[in-house]
Amino acid sequence: MPRPARVLAEYWTQIVAQGSLFGEPVTLRCRRRPARRACTGTLKIGLDLELDGIEWHCPVCGDNGIIQGWQGTFWDNSELPDSDLPDRL
Repeated sequence: MPRPARVLAEYWTQIVAQGSLFGEPVTLRCRRRPARRACTGTLKIGLDLELDGIEWHCPVCGDNGIIQGWQGTFWDNSELPDSDLPDRL
């Protein structure tokens, strides 16, 4: 897989992994580089029940999207018991 495609796919899997940890704080930074400078935003991630997907949005630069078909994937953390959740700093 070409590097740019792999990097984008890894970003989307991080969105699913954090977005499916319901009730946990989101710490994923925006990947966009407006005017060739790193965006300073932290993503807002939530469920879109109408589209059955994870919706994400950067409040700083406006980058956004919806990821569907994430349920049951390796990155779906929605079924983890609380004791299996990773430690947070």
